[in-house]
Amino acid sequence: MVEAAESLFGEHGYDRVSMDEVARIVGVSKPVVYDLVGSKDQLFRLAMTRRTAELAERVTMAVAAAPPDGRMRAGVVAFFAFVDDHRAVWRRLVAQGAGPATADMVAARRRQAEIVAELFVSEVGDLPGIPDPATALATMANGALEALANWWIDHEEVAMESVVDLSMAFLDPGIAALGLLGGP
Repeated sequence: MVEAAESLFGEHGYDRVSMDEVARIVGVSKPVVYDLVGSKDQLFRLAMTRRTAELAERVTMAVAAAPPDGRMRAGVVAFFAFVDDHRAVWRRLVAQGAGPATADMVAARRRQAEIVAELFVSEVGDLPGIPDPATALATMANGALEALANWWIDHEEVAMESVVDLSMAFLDPGIAALGLLGGP
């Protein structure tokens, strides 16, 4: 049911999906949908939670499997592979911020920043005037990657590798300037 709803939300947007339509696609009655998942808002949150958990798992696994000097690129590749695999969901739900789960999306972004911060935490020394510099840097990197993903959704002709290369060209100089992740 969550998969069907996610597909519908991705295709039509939150506002244009009805619980009647979800019930029809799944082959159950509308009361059954409500009994199983509660409201449309709760169904939307279930779908978004599932995808944000998948994104976190992909990035974490990619980073863990990479050598220290390749962790950032591995995480960036995993991020853009996720976006590529779920373009409709990203376009309709994430990029546009549609639906009731704005607070949930903020929390998901915080969780993503925490994952990326783990990349930096052992590498980052003190940055004057910046409390918790690893999280600050991770939040900045995530914001840049999300913004580029939103742009990429409208430029499907651009290959994923090109988007990854652009991301690294943007991130690497800052990382190197701060002496992080094997930089000078």
